[in-house]
Amino acid sequence: GRSLVWEGSAAVMPDPHWALGIEYRQKPDNLGFAREDDWRDVFAAWFPNKRIAVVAAWADLGSVATLDRQRGPYLSLQMSY
Repeated sequence: GRSLVWEGSAAVMPDPHWALGIEYRQKPDNLGFAREDDWRDVFAAWFPNKRIAVVAAWADLGSVATLDRQRGPYLSLQMSY
């Protein structure tokens, strides 16, 4: 069957170079062999200029397939030209 799930994010930009926020996603239990937990994270993003973005986050993915307690830090550097 089908079910509705909720997903949302919110962020504030204290100045043009910074974004702080949270994200949340409900996960339905569609896997026949394992349960799925909801996902959540908090993040900070820094944009020193229009070509570089640095994002740091703490993510909690709960159980993914058969792996429990999938949580930890995340760091991303994106550069474009």
